[in-house]
Parts: sequence; C-alpha cells; structure tokens
Amino acid sequence: MRIHYTISAWHGGFQLFFSKALRSLGHEVFYFDDLGTKAQRYARRIFTRLPGMQYSADDRIREWVSRDWLRSIRAFKPDLIILQNAPEILPAAIKEAKAEGYKIFYWSDSPSAGGRAKDILAGMSFADEVFSIDRSKEWMTCLFPRENFHFLPLAGDPDIFHPLPGVEKEYDIVYVGSFPPQTGDGVIRAQIISNISDKYKVAVLGNNIAYWYKLYPKLEKMTLSTKALPAEEINKIYNKAKIVLAPHSYSHVESVSARVHETALTGAFQITDWRHDLDELYPAKLIPRFNWAKDVNNLIDHWMAKPEEREETAKQIREHALKHNTWRHRAEEMLKYFKS
Repeated sequence: MRIHYTISAWHGGFQLFFSKALRSLGHEVFYFDDLGTKAQRYARRIFTRLPGMQYSADDRIREWVSRDWLRSIRAFKPDLIILQNAPEILPAAIKEAKAEGYKIFYWSDSPSAGGRAKDILAGMSFADEVFSIDRSKEWMTCLFPRENFHFLPLAGDPDIFHPLPGVEKEYDIVYVGSFPPQTGDGVIRAQIISNISDKYKVAVLGNNIAYWYKLYPKLEKMTLSTKALPAEEINKIYNKAKIVLAPHSYSHVESVSARVHETALTGAFQITDWRHDLDELYPAKLIPRFNWAKDVNNLIDHWMAKPEEREETAKQIREHALKHNTWRHRAEEMLKYFKS
C-alpha cells in the first residue's frame, strides 16, 4: 500500500519511528513535514516577527505549505493519507483531498488546545477514521460517532531504545525532558526535581531548564544538558540511571507519554505520575506512580533500597513493552481500519 504520512519533524522522532513501522509492514511511505521546507520555516521565523504581520504572515505560509502538501499527494497518488497532529495543513486542503477521493486517517497525539486547535479539529472532520491517545474518547463524541474514533496510544522504538550491555548505573535519578517557561509543566517539573534529596546523584537534561535556575537554584548543579538530545543519546543516559523520573505534561490528563514506553524498552526502572491509561497499557501497578509531588521522595527512597526488585520489575516492564507497546504495534492497529 502507498501511504502519504504527515507530521512535524521534531526532536521526539515520531516522524522517523512511525514511518519506519509502516515500512516494516511492507508499505511504501511518502513523508511530508507539515512545518514545511527550510525556506518556509525561515520565512515563518522572519515575517511572523514583523509588527502587525504575525497572523497574516503565518496564514500565508500555511497556505503555501498546504498547497505543497496537496501537490505531493497528487504526485504520489497514495492509497491512504495519514496526518498525525498536523495543524499547519489547513482544513481546506484536507477537505480538497477528501473531495478528490483519497482515504484519510487523522491521529491526535496531543490535546487539541491553543490557537491551532480549531484547525486540528476542523481537519479531523474530513477524515474517514480518527485516532486519539486519550482512551476515554469523550472529548470527541460530539463530532464523531464512536465507531469512527479509536484509542491509539503512543509507543517506543526498540531499535533505538534498548539495554546497552556493560553500561554502569552512573546516576541515581535521571530526568530527560523540556522545562517550558510558558506553561505550568516547567514549574511542576522544576519543583519535583529540585526537591529530590541531596543524598542522590541526579542528572537532568532538558531544554529551557536554565529559565528556572533563579527560582530553583539546585537545578543548575543537576544539569547535564540544556538542549534537546537525539534519541540515541537519551537511550544512553537511561541506561546509566538507577531510576528514571518521568512526570507527564499536566495537559495530558489520561494519556501516557512516549517517554514511558521508551524508558521501558531500555530496561531502566522508572517512576511516573498517575495516568488513567497506565494500567490499560501495562499490568496493573507494574510501573510505580505518584499522585502528589510530595510523594516522589518517599517512592525514590523505597525503590533505591531495593536494587534487585527494581531490576526484576524493569525487566517485566520491558518484556511487556516489547510485546505490546512498539510503534509497529500502533501501525498494525491503525491499519486494521483501512478498507479499500
């Protein structure tokens, strides 16, 4: 089958992981970056900063990208179009592709919020099938009947995230992720991590972490990197951790982050915050979780004192992830709904 796949290229690597999963099933995949070409990205950075042009320039560039998207579809002639949270592709372009007879799947891998939400939701309305990382499905039932709206969580790539033989556990606690200065996620993560006891060796790798040093000065001495890392480097640092701490974005009320699956595949032990979907995706209570930030240190103390139990639990989590939570599993699940 010929599949036209659209998602933004970003450091999370979803575009690489899911494309590879589709190809591993024998499909031909054309990848389209909804952020556009280098020229289009550059134009967006320049013109959206000019006084009075922010919105008009952004709209023009999105129209430009959307025209290119339609041209690529007409040239490739796919059997299936998949969009994965692609707000830069205008709904009018998706409607036009639908009118031309193409089958369209839309996968929402993040809550539809902010200025792009209207375009994501409008774009979804022209899809044949909609997939969401939120299990409850309640937020979309006003637009879609349940039979056309499917639970499809994120996943991990076992070719990238895997145990590294001979690597020593260099750090007690590791956190890898962003510290956004403009949302509550930055506050939550900064507070939780800076409150970890000084008796533990903590390694933090996250872009924008320096923004929080003034409020949480302990973070600075914990920081190994202030940049987003490639997946291969994240795998190495997880392999060096006795415990990986993985708090979610607070805007994801139910869904499980790809980081949970990636950590699982490395064979590292992890602690995360409570999610509805954890017990849907892993055996009940297998991954330790906390409801309140004040409970994090007690969990760390409890599990640091049990190295053998940590190792056995991490092994079970990895085995389950390999059997159920890879990107190939997600590709197989999605394509069950394709009807030619």
